[in-house]
Parts: sequence; C-alpha cells; structure tokens
Amino acid sequence: MPLILDGVTYYTTKEAAENLGIQHVTLRGAVARGRIAVKRLPELRRNLIAEDELERYRREVAGTRGWTARKTPGYTPDERRRAYQQRWRERHRAADHERVERAEE
Repeated sequence: MPLILDGVTYYTTKEAAENLGIQHVTLRGAVARGRIAVKRLPELRRNLIAEDELERYRREVAGTRGWTARKTPGYTPDERRRAYQQRWRERHRAADHERVERAEE
C-alpha cells in the first residue's frame, strides 16, 4: 500500500519491484548502485521510492536488458561481449576439470 508524504506517493522497494515487474533483489541492487533515488527512513529501516522516480526508471531502464531487449526489432547482439563470455566459460570449465582430476588422484 503506497504511502503519501507531503503530497508525494512513495512505495517500499518490494511494492516498487512488483509495480515494475522485476525481482525485489534486482530493485535493491539498482538502489545500491544509485540507479534509483530513494528516501531513507532509518528509524523504520525502510527505503521509499517516489512514484515519479519509478516512472523515470521505467522509461530509462526497464526493458533495455535481458530477453525484453532481445525481442525488439533491429536488435543485434554485442559480438565482443559474446566472445568474452565464451572464453570465460571455457576457462572456468577447464579449471573445474583440473580440480576434479586432482581430487581423483
């Protein structure tokens, strides 16, 4: 249930996440990185997010990542990122394989 302070509607992080259709932990991460401005209420141990801040975040960020972004017309994947991810996975698979072999000896 939104809270109204001084004529401004505020949501808790959990309510805001539900409103945006994202996971609560994802929203908390955005708050921690400073992507969403919050009003801190330390006495209640709460972070409140203004309704206009939610709308700003929805316009600027929501839908620019993950599957939603890949479904948009004209999307082209970042080939450098993909190559980096593949090399990273290969390195970690090789390291895991070596660990298993050493454990078996």
